[in-house]
Amino acid sequence: MSEQRKINDALWAGASPEAQPHYLSSELRPPERVAFARQQAALRGRVLEIGVGAGRLTGHLVATASELWGIDIAPGMVAHCRSAFPQAHFAVDSLEGAGAAAGDGFDAIVAGYNVIDVVDEVEREAVLGGWRDLLVPGGTLILSTHNLAAEDTLPRPGRILARRRYEIAGNLRSWRLRRANHRRLAPLERRGDGWATINDPGEEHAVLHLYVTRAHQERQFRALGFEPVECVDLEGRLLADGEDAPGSVELHYVARRAA
Repeated sequence: MSEQRKINDALWAGASPEAQPHYLSSELRPPERVAFARQQAALRGRVLEIGVGAGRLTGHLVATASELWGIDIAPGMVAHCRSAFPQAHFAVDSLEGAGAAAGDGFDAIVAGYNVIDVVDEVEREAVLGGWRDLLVPGGTLILSTHNLAAEDTLPRPGRILARRRYEIAGNLRSWRLRRANHRRLAPLERRGDGWATINDPGEEHAVLHLYVTRAHQERQFRALGFEPVECVDLEGRLLADGEDAPGSVELHYVARRAA
């Protein structure tokens, strides 16, 4: 297991709705609304959600899926979802452990909020290959991931100035923590062709996330037996072929397992 994965898993395994109440939202973001509406046929079948958190996407998926399974590394999040959505099935497991808990034969897999980015570039290929095997031929993957083309828009750990006064106050309160986390994790940043492991602003710079270009992600899909279908930016805009959206720090992809 990579150092990136160890650091991220240690943080997220302890997550709970009590510690992160903002996870209790049930609102879909624009790209999720677009992807779910356009892929509603696949989402009516047997669906697997990876990284359920407190069920922000789960409530929408369980309303249409014939059978819904959800996986999360955090026992607290899984316990919450079991209580909130008794009609679905949940298990505590890793990104690559979903098949052991839920089996295969899924019509769709949904991996929201950039959960795939907690692993490094080598692990990512193995995880995506495992998800491919859980899908039926022609099955649909809906995946969000950080966009390397938008790296220049990321706030730095020493930021203080902001548009709103309360944001400035918050930046001042967390300044020492952000700087300390960045000093600890910046030496683990890595770069390659079309990807980078970045100590980004998540959790006050306490995480390492993988960022990829759109071209890299689509090449990886094809190499692993997926066919890219479409790509959506954070505003919910369908991107043209080859458009890399440097203003969107996340991109949402739809891909299908080759028949």
